[in-house]
Amino acid sequence: MTNTIPSITRLLAWVAAVIWCATLTAIANPNDPEPKAELLFMPEGLTVNQRGYLRIRIPDARPVTYPEIPSIPGLNIRRIREGQSFTNGQSSYDFLYQVTAMNPVATELPPIKTQTRDGDYWTPRKPLKVRSNDHLEKLAANDAQVFLDVWTPTTPVYQRQSFPMEIALYTTTEGDFELPNTPPTFRHEGFSVGRIERGVSGISLINGKQFNYTVFNTTVTPVHAGTLTLEAPSMDLALVTHRASGFFAQRDTTPLTATGADHSFEVKELPPAPPEFCGAVGRYTMNANLIHTPTNAGDAVELELLVRGDGDPEFVTEPKIQDPEGAWKTYNMGASRTVMRDGSVVFNKVLRPTKPTTTLPSFEFGYFNPDEEEYVTLSTDELELPWDINQFPDLNAPAPVPATTPGIPPQPKVLAFPSLESPSWVTPGQPIGQGALIATNVVGAGAAAALIAMAIRRRPRPDTGAHMTRSEALQHLRTAGGNGSLAERLHALITVHDALDSPPTDTENWALLRNVHDRLTYNTQDGTPPSQEEQQRAAAALPAAIAELKRETRHLS
Repeated sequence: MTNTIPSITRLLAWVAAVIWCATLTAIANPNDPEPKAELLFMPEGLTVNQRGYLRIRIPDARPVTYPEIPSIPGLNIRRIREGQSFTNGQSSYDFLYQVTAMNPVATELPPIKTQTRDGDYWTPRKPLKVRSNDHLEKLAANDAQVFLDVWTPTTPVYQRQSFPMEIALYTTTEGDFELPNTPPTFRHEGFSVGRIERGVSGISLINGKQFNYTVFNTTVTPVHAGTLTLEAPSMDLALVTHRASGFFAQRDTTPLTATGADHSFEVKELPPAPPEFCGAVGRYTMNANLIHTPTNAGDAVELELLVRGDGDPEFVTEPKIQDPEGAWKTYNMGASRTVMRDGSVVFNKVLRPTKPTTTLPSFEFGYFNPDEEEYVTLSTDELELPWDINQFPDLNAPAPVPATTPGIPPQPKVLAFPSLESPSWVTPGQPIGQGALIATNVVGAGAAAALIAMAIRRRPRPDTGAHMTRSEALQHLRTAGGNGSLAERLHALITVHDALDSPPTDTENWALLRNVHDRLTYNTQDGTPPSQEEQQRAAAALPAAIAELKRETRHLS
């Protein structure tokens, strides 16, 4: 009878989740509003009895209401923090929620509305899945203190399709562990792995024991089709067995190695590709912009093509010009292919007409959409140039011989686009020697290296909104670690944190510190002051937060 009650409870929870999912499907609007807000689950591979986070970001707008988050059976969602943030110079307003998973969930979160001063902002429709923690119970068996878990999407992916991967490090709360600065390592064949970055941290309950987890995020791009296996990851860390107090504090550590299990996933082969396929897999857009339009008919035109998407930029090749009549000749200009920080790719082209025309042809970019399982071809619009076709010069006429005056050397030829023709610094009739050419290149390279070195040494730190010197920041941190009231100490800490725009490494502790600070300082949450227990937890979390910000102040002048 004792084992029957939990089974019945779990069955009822599953039935409620199925009914909720069916209700969403029945009332879902096929014409969802345009998504202007961002929604992110952290981690995406959430498991039962695990505490994660949900973030809703409203860019360039001030909310007037809280996001309307629906109730989801099996999940407990609680708002813990809100505030303004700055990312890459762009202002946004963030809502952070704590998500506690109690039962497995497999559904889809509908668009969530937030009212702002500029109108309603909606999030995109988002799949939501909470995994069972049976595999974690096996990894934590035999009183394991540390282990690794790997998460990837369960649906098959295609060749060249980039998808997220999470590697979670679990450490028991009964031990004092020191994590290294290096991420987990693993062997992989048949796919490429992007940069591994440290992500969110939280708490999970496994086999009745509490574990701290830290997630490392990366992206994976399979190159081959079939069943690919990521061999068991590993990570070296240290267990602190003794800490000595005093001025010459020392500690004793025992090295440990956290390991995981092999992880396999299915990769589907791409169907036969059409001729316009440019190699990319994902979802993409393309724009064409004229950088320079000469007023004289027949001169060269500078064009920029921007390809933006969610796939691997390494597979994004140059869009193809649609010029069956051969009226244009294309050249690469400078760095003809540039990959931006957000993964978009910029192609710079120079086009020169070979026959009279006033229309710049279109470019096509073909990619494979894995969601629709079909090839898609993007095409730019043909651009009309402000030229009079009757004013075109004779493009096939030989170049005129420059006239010379006795006793006066001929003048150098000046070209609008020297990179497309012979160098403009060469005087006609005076060939340059090999030694002089080498000397000129050496001098030019030396001057360029000196300028680059000066630029690097004088490069300012990106403006993060901080207007605080290092001495001012350290003074605030001394106040935070002093004997003042908890409100004064928290206010000094938050002031430095906001000035540095430092990303929190322990999201839960920073959320607690900011929550207690706001309620003590600004009387938020309907005037309800923090409880004594919350204030004690905030005071206990202060030293670690102060130490973290002290490390960040070294970037300040």
